[in-house]
Amino acid sequence: MEIPQDQSKLKKFVNITVLVVAVLLVFFTAYKAYENAFAPSNGFTDIKSFIHRAELGDFKNKITAFGELKSESRRNIVAQVDGTITEIFIRPGSAVEFDTVILLLNNPKLEREYESLRLELDEATASVEQLNAELADQELTLKNDVLITESEVNTQQSELDAKNILHQKQIISELELKREIIKFEHSKLKYELAKQKYKTFEKTKTSKIDVALLRKKGVAALLDMKLVDLESLKIKAGMRGILQSIEKNIELGQRLEQGSNIGVVANLDTLYAEIRVSAADAPMIKLGMNVNIDIKGMQAQGIISRVAPTVVRNQVQVDVKITSSLPVTARPDVEIQAAILLEDKKHVVMLPRPPHFEVGVPIQLYIKSAPDTFELRTVEVGLSSNNTIEITHGVIGGDDVLLVDPEKFGNQKIINI
Repeated sequence: MEIPQDQSKLKKFVNITVLVVAVLLVFFTAYKAYENAFAPSNGFTDIKSFIHRAELGDFKNKITAFGELKSESRRNIVAQVDGTITEIFIRPGSAVEFDTVILLLNNPKLEREYESLRLELDEATASVEQLNAELADQELTLKNDVLITESEVNTQQSELDAKNILHQKQIISELELKREIIKFEHSKLKYELAKQKYKTFEKTKTSKIDVALLRKKGVAALLDMKLVDLESLKIKAGMRGILQSIEKNIELGQRLEQGSNIGVVANLDTLYAEIRVSAADAPMIKLGMNVNIDIKGMQAQGIISRVAPTVVRNQVQVDVKITSSLPVTARPDVEIQAAILLEDKKHVVMLPRPPHFEVGVPIQLYIKSAPDTFELRTVEVGLSSNNTIEITHGVIGGDDVLLVDPEKFGNQKIINI
């Protein structure tokens, strides 16, 4: 019969190690079983990062859009006459008034034509004055003829009356009386002829003066137009605002033809925002909605004034009327960012939008009911945006909510985190 011998220390150590490993395996297996029972096997590495606290605040649903400032009042500057650019006074971006000269042209031919017309007008003026003098002299002569012949008629009438008396007294013969009668008739004819000449003169006088004045007026009109052409050599802004752009070919020595484009002036007082939104967001936009506009870091306010009826490249143009004062950064064609306020509701319960949320459908969420314990509830949603939802029933402010689809947990009524 063999006598039992004591186990070596090494063998005892190995046995203890095996026992410890076995116990650890049992605990690990139990832990995994617990974890599988109360947590999803869906790849979440940090489930607590999906827990969000419901907050009380103002729900604002906004659409972000981009665009530019535009001016309702713009003027295209065009050369009214031919000329060569001799001076350039204003560059794009400069403020201008109605009579601000942008550039100066030179046209020697136009200047010569103006001087020629000015001399022609002086000549026409002198001709009118000379004609008036000549007509006044003729009128005086004809008036004198009328007076003289009228006097002759009166004289002949007196002599004829005297001859009649002498003839009645048979002092003079019948023949001598007839001679007096013939003289009287002759003086009457001269008088009538003088009066007729004066009447005819009065008619021709008016027409001659009218012709001379018409010629003078015509020359004066041509001179005025030529003066306008000379003034057009000074190309002006034509309106108050800012010189928005100028053509690339505008440089000293450049020859411009009549009708050439110079640039564009825009009125800063009539700026509006022209923005573009996605076709999907366009149906939510209504006239009169408030818009916050960011103009190079400075703010302005406006309202929707027009929504284009057509879609271009999956975008819809929206015009915004500026209702506040414009910041100093406002310029035509400057790029802007706009936030269109679709909805604004005060003092509501809000949560980040869960990935499994569908508009118009109640949603199930896990709400914290005890430390590390979450209970599945049906939650009603009111307003919603791309990032936020309004909770109308099922959650109160301060509740911790797990924003994960309950299907990931097998729709268990209670889970432990």
